[in-house]
Amino acid sequence: MAFYEIPNSGSTSTGIVYYAIVPEVADDVETAIVEEGGVTPGAFQLGQNYPNPCNPETVIPYILAEHSIVEIAVYDLVGQRIRVLRQGHQQAGHHQVRWDGNDGAGRATASGVYSVRLRAGGRQQVQKMLLLR
Repeated sequence: MAFYEIPNSGSTSTGIVYYAIVPEVADDVETAIVEEGGVTPGAFQLGQNYPNPCNPETVIPYILAEHSIVEIAVYDLVGQRIRVLRQGHQQAGHHQVRWDGNDGAGRATASGVYSVRLRAGGRQQVQKMLLLR
Protein backbone atom coordinates (compact mmCIF):
# COMPACT_ATOMS: atom_id res chain seq x y z
CA MET A 1 0.00 0.00 0.00
CA ALA A 2 1.35 3.47 -0.79
CA PHE A 3 0.09 7.00 -1.07
CA TYR A 4 1.60 10.25 -2.32
CA GLU A 5 1.42 13.58 -0.49
CA ILE A 6 1.85 16.84 -2.43
CA PRO A 7 3.18 19.83 -0.43
CA ASN A 8 0.91 22.87 0.09
CA SER A 9 2.86 24.85 -2.51
CA GLY A 10 1.00 24.41 -5.79
CA SER A 11 4.03 25.37 -7.91
CA THR A 12 6.01 22.19 -7.27
CA SER A 13 5.38 18.59 -8.22
CA THR A 14 7.63 17.06 -5.56
CA GLY A 15 6.20 15.22 -2.59
CA ILE A 16 6.73 12.46 -0.08
CA VAL A 17 5.75 8.85 -0.63
CA TYR A 18 4.65 6.88 2.44
CA TYR A 19 4.60 3.09 2.49
CA ALA A 20 2.82 0.73 4.81
CA ILE A 21 3.91 -2.88 4.67
CA VAL A 22 1.20 -5.39 5.51
CA PRO A 23 2.41 -8.93 6.26
CA GLU A 24 0.71 -11.81 4.51
CA VAL A 25 -1.32 -14.08 6.75
CA ALA A 26 -1.30 -17.77 5.96
CA ASP A 27 -4.55 -19.71 6.20
CA ASP A 28 -3.13 -22.16 8.74
CA VAL A 29 -1.91 -19.52 11.23
CA GLU A 30 -3.86 -19.17 14.48
CA THR A 31 -5.21 -15.74 15.30
CA ALA A 32 -5.79 -14.02 18.62
CA ILE A 33 -9.52 -14.57 18.24
CA VAL A 34 -10.35 -18.02 19.54
CA GLU A 35 -13.76 -19.55 20.03
CA GLU A 36 -13.96 -21.05 23.49
CA GLY A 37 -14.98 -24.66 23.59
CA GLY A 38 -15.27 -25.12 27.32
CA VAL A 39 -14.74 -23.68 30.74
CA THR A 40 -11.29 -22.85 32.06
CA PRO A 41 -10.45 -25.11 35.02
CA GLY A 42 -10.98 -23.20 38.23
CA ALA A 43 -13.20 -20.58 36.55
CA PHE A 44 -15.85 -19.15 38.84
CA GLN A 45 -17.25 -15.79 37.90
CA LEU A 46 -20.30 -13.66 38.44
CA GLY A 47 -20.47 -11.27 35.52
CA GLN A 48 -21.90 -7.75 35.54
CA ASN A 49 -25.60 -7.63 34.80
CA TYR A 50 -26.79 -6.03 31.58
CA PRO A 51 -28.30 -3.66 30.97
CA ASN A 52 -27.12 -1.77 34.03
CA PRO A 53 -28.94 0.33 35.04
CA CYS A 54 -31.97 -1.80 34.32
CA ASN A 55 -35.64 -0.91 33.91
CA PRO A 56 -36.78 -3.35 35.19
CA GLU A 57 -35.42 -6.53 33.56
CA THR A 58 -31.74 -7.47 33.54
CA VAL A 59 -29.62 -10.49 32.64
CA ILE A 60 -27.00 -11.78 35.09
CA PRO A 61 -24.27 -13.96 33.51
CA TYR A 62 -22.08 -16.37 35.48
CA ILE A 63 -19.58 -19.18 34.98
CA LEU A 64 -19.24 -22.37 37.01
CA ALA A 65 -16.06 -24.45 36.82
CA GLU A 66 -17.72 -27.60 38.10
CA HIS A 67 -21.08 -29.13 38.86
CA SER A 68 -22.25 -27.34 42.02
CA ILE A 69 -25.16 -26.51 44.23
CA VAL A 70 -25.88 -22.92 43.22
CA GLU A 71 -27.73 -20.05 44.84
CA ILE A 72 -28.17 -16.71 43.12
CA ALA A 73 -30.06 -14.10 45.11
CA VAL A 74 -30.77 -10.36 45.01
CA TYR A 75 -30.25 -8.22 48.14
CA ASP A 76 -31.11 -4.63 49.02
CA LEU A 77 -28.62 -2.13 50.49
CA VAL A 78 -29.25 -3.21 54.08
CA GLY A 79 -28.57 -6.85 53.23
CA GLN A 80 -32.11 -8.19 53.19
CA ARG A 81 -32.66 -10.92 50.66
CA ILE A 82 -35.20 -9.67 48.13
CA ARG A 83 -35.46 -12.72 45.89
CA VAL A 84 -33.75 -16.03 45.11
CA LEU A 85 -33.30 -16.27 41.35
CA ARG A 86 -31.83 -19.77 41.13
CA GLN A 87 -31.21 -22.50 43.68
CA GLY A 88 -30.15 -26.10 43.17
CA HIS A 89 -27.72 -28.29 41.25
CA GLN A 90 -26.19 -26.90 38.08
CA GLN A 91 -23.62 -28.21 35.60
CA ALA A 92 -20.30 -26.48 34.87
CA GLY A 93 -20.34 -23.90 32.11
CA HIS A 94 -21.62 -20.49 31.10
CA HIS A 95 -25.07 -19.62 32.45
CA GLN A 96 -27.35 -16.65 32.89
CA VAL A 97 -30.41 -15.78 34.91
CA ARG A 98 -32.92 -12.94 34.50
CA TRP A 99 -34.27 -10.65 37.18
CA ASP A 100 -37.50 -8.82 36.41
CA GLY A 101 -37.13 -6.25 39.20
CA ASN A 102 -39.69 -7.98 41.44
CA ASP A 103 -39.29 -9.39 44.94
CA GLY A 104 -40.04 -12.98 45.97
CA ALA A 105 -43.76 -12.22 46.30
CA GLY A 106 -43.94 -10.77 42.78
CA ARG A 107 -44.14 -7.13 43.89
CA ALA A 108 -42.18 -4.46 42.03
CA THR A 109 -39.13 -3.29 43.97
CA ALA A 110 -38.23 0.38 44.30
CA SER A 111 -35.55 2.14 42.26
CA GLY A 112 -32.15 1.84 43.87
CA VAL A 113 -28.92 -0.10 44.23
CA TYR A 114 -29.16 -3.86 44.72
CA SER A 115 -26.59 -6.63 45.03
CA VAL A 116 -26.66 -10.00 43.35
CA ARG A 117 -24.74 -12.81 45.08
CA LEU A 118 -23.62 -16.07 43.51
CA ARG A 119 -22.76 -18.91 45.89
CA ALA A 120 -21.48 -22.23 44.54
CA GLY A 121 -18.99 -24.85 45.66
CA GLY A 122 -18.02 -23.00 48.84
CA ARG A 123 -17.26 -19.78 46.93
CA GLN A 124 -19.20 -16.58 46.48
CA GLN A 125 -19.08 -13.37 44.47
CA VAL A 126 -21.17 -10.21 44.62
CA GLN A 127 -21.98 -7.56 42.00
CA LYS A 128 -23.93 -4.32 42.37
CA MET A 129 -26.88 -3.48 40.12
CA LEU A 130 -28.87 -0.29 39.63
CA LEU A 131 -32.63 -0.47 39.11
CA LEU A 132 -34.34 2.62 37.71
CA ARG A 133 -38.11 2.66 37.34
